[in-house]
Parts: sequence; structure tokens; C-alpha cells
Amino acid sequence: MDEFQHRPNREVKLNARPAFIAAFVAAVTLAAAFLLTSRRPRSIEWIPYSAAAVAERKAEGRSSAVLYYARWTLSADPKGGLVTPAVSKSLAEAGFVTMEADLTDYNVERFDVLKKQGFTTIPILVLYPTAGPRIAIDGGTPESEIVSTVERFGR
Repeated sequence: MDEFQHRPNREVKLNARPAFIAAFVAAVTLAAAFLLTSRRPRSIEWIPYSAAAVAERKAEGRSSAVLYYARWTLSADPKGGLVTPAVSKSLAEAGFVTMEADLTDYNVERFDVLKKQGFTTIPILVLYPTAGPRIAIDGGTPESEIVSTVERFGR
């Protein structure tokens, strides 16, 4: 009789183990999914650049970031490393409206306008904060420096 009573307990333990393992795997999977999605950079939308759009955002009290680039630049990345996941995340968190100016098919007059603004190279990321002068960041600038500049001048 002693063996008979002991046997159901063993069966319960054996049946509980797969349930425990399944619950543990589910908990670990949920935790991993949460951590991976919470660390994923926020997606940002790059709208076409226009001087009027920058002025309009400034009038609304919003900062703008404009990426000037061309696909024919000598860099392997035509955007010069200026748009990495970390940079995109910092721009989004700092509240910048992001615009891009693809100068691949533009003529010399368009570049003359950039030169008059003081820009001599592309790619270049230009921050137009709500207050203060614009900040230009050249392609090849270290990511950490770009992120700290964005954080300093955002919102």
C-alpha cells in the first residue's frame, strides 16, 4: 500500500516538470522579446527637404535636421555614416523633424546655394534647433559625437 500511495506523487512530479519547463521557456521568451523591442531604435520618417519646411517647423517651435547627400559621393555610404540606428534614435527622442535632400541629380546652382550657407562638403547633417544657430555635422564624424550633439541641441 505504501508503494501505491507513493506512485501517484511521482506521476504528478513527472507531469509537472514539462509544464514548469514550458512556463519557464514562455517567460524567458517574453522577457527576451520585451528587451529586444524596447532597445530597438525608434523608426523615423525622412521627409523631402525644402527651406520653407524648415522655416515652417521653426515657426511651430520644432527643430529640424536636414541630411544633404548624393549617391555619387566617394564614400561607400552616400550618407556618410550620418544616419545610423543610434543617430536615428537620438534624433527621434530629441524631437527633430528629419528631412533629406538627395542632391544626386541636381545641378551646380543647387550646390552654390549650399556654399552660400557655408557648406563645402556633402554628406552633411545640419541641425536647425528652435533657438540658436544651425549646427553642421560632416560625414565621417564619430557616431558618439553626433548623438551627443543631437541630445545637446534637441527640443
